[in-house]
Amino acid sequence: MRDELGIFIGGIGGQGAILAGNIIGRIVVEYRGLYATMEAAYTSQTMGGPSKAEVKISRVPIVSPFLERIDYLVALHMWPLKSEKVLSLLSNDSVIIYNSDVLQERPKGAPGKEIIGIPMTSIANDVNNPRAVNMVALGVLTKYIGDFISLEDIERLLKELFNEKIAESNIRALRAGYAYKI
Repeated sequence: MRDELGIFIGGIGGQGAILAGNIIGRIVVEYRGLYATMEAAYTSQTMGGPSKAEVKISRVPIVSPFLERIDYLVALHMWPLKSEKVLSLLSNDSVIIYNSDVLQERPKGAPGKEIIGIPMTSIANDVNNPRAVNMVALGVLTKYIGDFISLEDIERLLKELFNEKIAESNIRALRAGYAYKI
């Protein structure tokens, strides 16, 4: 079990990459009493431009808030897998989870011990919430970082953040991602 993890969630505006990063950080800090930092970036476009959340979570105080390595790359869109900067932070121990509805073939040239294609858009559509690609991805990621966050933690926070209808819709997508057989 590692003391610190670097997580990169990249997508395009409207996919909720930054919300997913915020959820991870809030759970780690507010529910688990651990440490987290996040750097978020997005273009000035409302929808469609690149967006990212770089989250560092740790059991010990964080010295540098910036990612030195990416342990988990979550690609909601294809751009993170084509970014030299992102690829340079991956190692042979990294886990890459990508939206196979957007990138149909396995990414070439990306190091990683596991490279997993998940039909995130299809799963979100199957639960009647096409905007919940981020929740599907968060469900899958939770299988890997369960020492830091749990499905129950995310569900609790979603109920705090959103009204009942939106929270339940997102929880269905979250659970569908978690249940997806890898």
